[in-house]
Amino acid sequence: MIVYWYLYLMAVASVAIYGIGSLHRQRVFLLMLTFFSVFVVGFRYQIGCDWNAYLNHFETALTITDLTSWTEISSDIGYSFLNIFVASLSNDIVWVNLISALIALSGLYRFSIILPSPLISFLVALPYIVIVFFQGYTRQSVAFGLELWGLAALIQGKNFRFFVYIILAATFHKTAIVLAPLAALASTKNKLWTYFWVLIFSSVVYVFVLFENQVNLIESYINQNMSSDGAGIRVALNVIPALIFLIFKERFKFKTDAERRLWSWIALISLACIPLLQVSSTVADRFALYLMPLQLFVFSTLPFIFPKIKQVLILGILCLYASILFVWLFFSNHVVCWVPYSNWLLI
Repeated sequence: MIVYWYLYLMAVASVAIYGIGSLHRQRVFLLMLTFFSVFVVGFRYQIGCDWNAYLNHFETALTITDLTSWTEISSDIGYSFLNIFVASLSNDIVWVNLISALIALSGLYRFSIILPSPLISFLVALPYIVIVFFQGYTRQSVAFGLELWGLAALIQGKNFRFFVYIILAATFHKTAIVLAPLAALASTKNKLWTYFWVLIFSSVVYVFVLFENQVNLIESYINQNMSSDGAGIRVALNVIPALIFLIFKERFKFKTDAERRLWSWIALISLACIPLLQVSSTVADRFALYLMPLQLFVFSTLPFIFPKIKQVLILGILCLYASILFVWLFFSNHVVCWVPYSNWLLI
């Protein structure tokens, strides 16, 4: 538990010193925070409620002699081949976790540095995205990191690169394919051409990644009425910045009109997750996870659009996410899977 508070306080100190200051210095501090987070997340040992499941996947990879047998590990080809690659070099799952952490956290770094305050963005990500999500859900953490790389590309108008990142993300967690339409929704030029490529890419991913597993996905997420603990809280955490953005949208500054449309759609989809909770909390939860970049964007921008009360807003953001970490550490039903923290390098 101390490790988590230490990491958060490091981010708080960085924000207090350079949170709205020189971007160059922010990036230096952000890089330091990222490296420390890689140490915490990448070298974790027996952390997360799915630790044994991931360990079983890796132990299966150790027995694979034919690459065509990758489905014995997982139905996600990217994740399976990562395990096979590591298993060919080592017999320890820690290297799978380290590579996954590098992908996820490099995506967080890349996305944060294009925002008005990279350090506030990283601080907002720490309590849930870094500490809970990246440590507990290896496959989807990689997909999320690749999503962040893709969003950074999309904001800069690089649609093709966005598609590539989303396809890679879908090879680690199939649900990432739901992000593909964002390119078309955000597009302001050559819309028909963009829609065409979205259709082509989505079809390719569907055929090669989702087709054989569509029955299992529908059965798991909808027909069996699976529920996700904490889904309502995660949806609410997106709803707050969504409302802030939609109410004060005219105050936000965007690099392009495409970026404005992108965040508008993400905000609206975040609100749509509220009624979706009644249909399937698991489906709503999956959407909410991929919509979390909205929190980073809105809260890292907020002090700049209300400069007269920027100190108050920064303090409010620090307190909000400190309370999220506090509530999770002391009241979560599953926190025992993350506490006490153990590191492979220190055992």
